[in-house]
Amino acid sequence: MFRHQLKLTFRNIKNHPSFSAINVAGLAVGMACAILILFWVRDEVNYDHFHENIDRIHRVVNEYDGYRVPTTPGPMAAYLEAEIPEIEEATRFKNDRAILQYGENIIRADGVNAEPEFLDVFTFPEIAGDCKTALDHPGSIVLTASTAEKLFGEADPLGKVIKISNRWEARVAGIVEDVPSNSSPPLQFDYLQPFKIYYPWRQPDSWEASSDYQTWVLLDDNSTLATVNGKINDLIRRHQSDPKLRIFLQPLKEIHLRANTHRWDGPHGDIKYVYIFSLLAIVILAVACINFMNLATARSMQRAKEVGVRKVVGANRRQLMGQFLTESFMLTFAAIPIAALFIKLALPTFNRIAGKNLAVSFAEPWILWGLFGLVIFTGLFAGIYPALYLSDFHPVRGLKSFSTPGRFNPASGTSFRRALVVTQFVLSIIAIVCTIAIYNQMEYVRNKRLGFDKENLVYVPLGGNYSQSSYDALKSDLRQQPSIVSVGGSGQIPIDTDFIPVTKWYDGGAEQSGSFTTFLVDEDFLTTYQMELATGRFFSEEFATDRAGSFVINEAAAEAMMMENPVGRRLDVYNRTGTIIGVVKNFHFETLRKEIDPAIMMYEPQPQFLNIRIRPEQTLATISTVEELVKKHYPAIAFEIHFLDDQIETLYATDYKTEQIFTLFSVIAIFLSCMGLYALASFAVEQKTKEIGIRKVIGASVVGIVTMLSSDYLRWILVANLIAWPVAWFAVEIWLQNFAYSVNLTIWPFFLAGFTALTIALLTVSWQAIRAATANPVEALRYE
Repeated sequence: MFRHQLKLTFRNIKNHPSFSAINVAGLAVGMACAILILFWVRDEVNYDHFHENIDRIHRVVNEYDGYRVPTTPGPMAAYLEAEIPEIEEATRFKNDRAILQYGENIIRADGVNAEPEFLDVFTFPEIAGDCKTALDHPGSIVLTASTAEKLFGEADPLGKVIKISNRWEARVAGIVEDVPSNSSPPLQFDYLQPFKIYYPWRQPDSWEASSDYQTWVLLDDNSTLATVNGKINDLIRRHQSDPKLRIFLQPLKEIHLRANTHRWDGPHGDIKYVYIFSLLAIVILAVACINFMNLATARSMQRAKEVGVRKVVGANRRQLMGQFLTESFMLTFAAIPIAALFIKLALPTFNRIAGKNLAVSFAEPWILWGLFGLVIFTGLFAGIYPALYLSDFHPVRGLKSFSTPGRFNPASGTSFRRALVVTQFVLSIIAIVCTIAIYNQMEYVRNKRLGFDKENLVYVPLGGNYSQSSYDALKSDLRQQPSIVSVGGSGQIPIDTDFIPVTKWYDGGAEQSGSFTTFLVDEDFLTTYQMELATGRFFSEEFATDRAGSFVINEAAAEAMMMENPVGRRLDVYNRTGTIIGVVKNFHFETLRKEIDPAIMMYEPQPQFLNIRIRPEQTLATISTVEELVKKHYPAIAFEIHFLDDQIETLYATDYKTEQIFTLFSVIAIFLSCMGLYALASFAVEQKTKEIGIRKVIGASVVGIVTMLSSDYLRWILVANLIAWPVAWFAVEIWLQNFAYSVNLTIWPFFLAGFTALTIALLTVSWQAIRAATANPVEALRYE
């Protein structure tokens, strides 16, 4: 029986090549898009899963007065491991950045100052040396394979001594594999250094001192997160009684998609986008399957006699359903190699848009099983309705004229086909509205005034063991360049600060406290960034007290501390006590997703970043001059220069990728919808060939005939708009809630989406309608 069904299937495909080609192409495009999106989703949800103990690794998060940071007091790790039985291992580390030099090779590298237990908790396979022992001996360093290659080329790096930030030397004691690209930023590094070298600076054994250590733990198999969190807070209460403080564990596998801390996490994904793109994959695949159902039921007039004859000779409904489902599965299987070709051709472009490095091997078992499941799902979804519908024809009515009304009339599928077309365009219009809304929001992000001028502003990381005179000389030389407007230093760029100590102030004699973002800047920072003062003054070389006893705050900090006249008020910040000398107007140092947080500026005479405002007409020449002068005064650093606006763009990398991907797949969804609409219009014209001939003979114009053939389809699209708009409005409103600062949602994106869908549908249908209306009526009347 199955062999007979296969023969019939091949014969039917051969007899109707255009129908089969449209179906296979539609299914192939739909499946290729769905597979690409699902590869992206899989990569997102598998971040950090290369660690063998992924389910048991957690980091300690410190929440103070609602402000969450993944940093802890120095002794936290030792106390947790000693006093909480469920914790098998605890380790501290600190992210770092240094200049590595071997001979003439100088590179900037991201590193981690780690304890030996770091390699017990996390999985970073060794290639050479004894990496764990190296982390217990100051003076040793562990490199990744690619870092070792940059410094040493093909030579054996073990035992060789490298210079670090022109301050100290370290012996290469181990090599580990490169950190996978799907590792969360806190766990990405080019080198590992012993944690002990960090001791002198941060008082690692003090519960009171602010720190930027991260503490991570490895739980045993039988522990529960709620129980361990309760024990941790009991432990903290014995050392710090501040009721604003709360400590809890966050699973490593949640950090990439559910990062709920303020900064420190670097660029990361968002679980909302995983849901959105998963839904988008389903939508595109559904549109392709709807095309299949539409075309199959539209061809019912041609299949009715076939069904009638087969029923007369004894075929039952089950056999007929098997036949139609076999055709569906065969077309789906035929679409798989075409989809695979589409994926291979589109993957480089998709990787570029998505910022991924996805590689597809169809030989992997999970991909084969996934394709098999996709074929089953698509084949059933696309073929089940045509199978039920076509197998239900009455044999006598199937062999008679198709004008017979009733349940078994093949034309009675028109209402269902209308519903399918409306569904297709509802999904497509929603996608268009979301694409327009995302574009408008990202344009708002690109153009919004941030409280400083980001244009024509570059910054150079300095570092290294250089004197104050080197910094002052470099700054003086840069100021003398006519192509440079101003030069100001900072401990970090405003969009990348991670210094958030506890700040104390006094209200009527009572001590108050909070965690405020703190910037280290010199006296020219305000001018270089073109920020504005609200009151008071900025730091100045004319006031000796500014170096250690003065602060400048932003308006949000004044509001948080409820100070109407903050100038002259006392503050305790980290290890400094002084007075507020000025208030700067609010500026954005985080993404527009967040309200502007309180910020404090402290004077730093030799900051680590040099910010340079340049004249736009001489950009390339100025960059060359800056490089020459930096190398003159800081010869042992790896020169880097970055445009600030480019770095700000990286904060929205996920959103820009979403915009591009949504645009791409919205176009594909519209294309698939129009492909089905084009085929349906072709069948509709075919059914009305004689009617068109008669109308032309009695004087109907081409415009009248085109209007007659197109009007139904245009009504369907209008209905689709009415259904899609409320759904799209709801979806866009939810997405815009991710931004504290967003565009106002207006009706124009909906009108534009509706007009776009209407225009595309009209062009699609009109092509067939015009061909039919301009055909020779004699040929039309001879049609049957």
